[in-house]
Amino acid sequence: MCKKEKEECEFKDDPKGCTLKHVSKARELLSKGDVEGADRELSYVEKHWKEE
Repeated sequence: MCKKEKEECEFKDDPKGCTLKHVSKARELLSKGDVEGADRELSYVEKHWKEE
């Protein structure tokens, strides 16, 4: 499903798992104040759902 940066996502065949991974990571980054990182993770989610 996703090719995040240069690595292939371990959930490449599982859209729900992939989405949950990116949302969880975005929440973690937000809690640390990394808004840009969180936005990047959420952009992966948007991209994946547009591909579906």
